[in-house]
Amino acid sequence: MYYRNFKWPEAADELSLVVNGGKDADGVEVKSFELAPNTGRVIEYYYTYGLVLVRLNRCGEALPIFQKLLSIVPGDETAAFNANEGMRLCSEAVGATASPDSGTPSANSTGTPATEAAASETPHPTIEPSPTALQPTP
Repeated sequence: MYYRNFKWPEAADELSLVVNGGKDADGVEVKSFELAPNTGRVIEYYYTYGLVLVRLNRCGEALPIFQKLLSIVPGDETAAFNANEGMRLCSEAVGATASPDSGTPSANSTGTPATEAAASETPHPTIEPSPTALQPTP
């Protein structure tokens, strides 16, 4: 429900439990769901989680999910489309943050020169997908 209401952080928290397992808000242990062919809703949870991570600029976490979908359920057309689209968006985000002249520092969102920021933090791609794009199938 969070995903359909464009509440990305909340959707990521909930879907992470399905994909990774963990403890819910009440401290109850939740086991992850195994991704396998012909597990309809589980497959949808996986690609939806990946897409939520893309929306939150967390491609480093999303890409392994998309790769897992493509390797375990390559015959699921919807999953394959969403996995490929998510990887494309992440690829574009990385390309959008690359400087054409690597010798010229550019400022990041905080105004800190990119060369200084790179030395102190891990770079994260910045993307801003439309909230209506890539809706999961009902």
